[in-house]
Amino acid sequence: MNDADREAANVQSGRAGRGGLSEMSGVVYGVHLQGRLPAAFRPYLLPREAEPAGAVADLEITYRVVARLPQVEAIWESAAVTPDDPFHFSLFRLPGGFGLRVDGEDRGLVRCTPQRIGIEWATAAAAAPHHFFSYVVPLWLETHGIPVLHGSAVTVAGRAVGFLGGSGSGKSVLCAELLRLGCGFIADDGLALKQGADGAWRGLPGPPGLRLWPSGLATRLGWAPERLPRVRGSGDKRWLSLPDGPGELPPRRPRWAAFYELDRRAEPGGPVRIAPCRPQEALVRLLAHGVAAAPAAALGLAAQRLELLADVAERVPLRRLSLASGSDSAAAVLAAVESDLNAM
Repeated sequence: MNDADREAANVQSGRAGRGGLSEMSGVVYGVHLQGRLPAAFRPYLLPREAEPAGAVADLEITYRVVARLPQVEAIWESAAVTPDDPFHFSLFRLPGGFGLRVDGEDRGLVRCTPQRIGIEWATAAAAAPHHFFSYVVPLWLETHGIPVLHGSAVTVAGRAVGFLGGSGSGKSVLCAELLRLGCGFIADDGLALKQGADGAWRGLPGPPGLRLWPSGLATRLGWAPERLPRVRGSGDKRWLSLPDGPGELPPRRPRWAAFYELDRRAEPGGPVRIAPCRPQEALVRLLAHGVAAAPAAALGLAAQRLELLADVAERVPLRRLSLASGSDSAAAVLAAVESDLNAM
């Protein structure tokens, strides 16, 4: 029996949660989180001193183990569980907030209000952080006027640069390679965009780690996948904690300089190409890369998201970045991005 199986057995027997929680305090996406949580949450939190004064919010997080989950009246549901996507999400309303129920390979329920988030989990606690930071927190941020895009981001000469793309487009491995070349880390998988009083859009540092496919770890980074924990139970992606990997911890709220939508060509070789997008086209692309766009719309936030991202499209350039699939092109990407930034 492996560690995940033992933890799942403990959950079912009721032993997990009584002695397996510890007091934690940290920050992610500008939000201060504090509560008694399983150890699996700790690698996802930055130290509180990493966040400048004026946090987005202070949130109390509670966690408890449950044998059964309550039924909910869903206002939005994701697609049915399949072998390729073993999760089903149900969004429901709460007085002053919302809730999200997870079913499938992992089972849990999260209730969110502006000052408090309660987690009720019925399977192994090791899977809870993935769902919490990948789905729940982005939706909570959307309710506070902070759009979240599906992408990875680094700093290039102190300027924040985001790479957008769907699952499998190579955002995370490119980010890891750029860290090795001296770039600074901002976030992986979710890019939170917060507008300051000066109108500028800034990045809020995410969990300090990368979610990487085994193939990229082995062939592009030279890391043995078996040395790293899985992001979730049966999934192939591994979690590379930044203190154990390349690069430095995130800077404090860097200003977004540009977004690059990855376009990986099937043919090998060839130069890295960057092509600009007009603001109208950029808005369409930004809307397409929302992490929580569908559930946010179900909560009545579609008009707000459109207005916010229209402002992002006007202020932050979006480019298409074309590169060969599977090629070791990080240095060429960095050179092309630096040249593009300097020409703005």
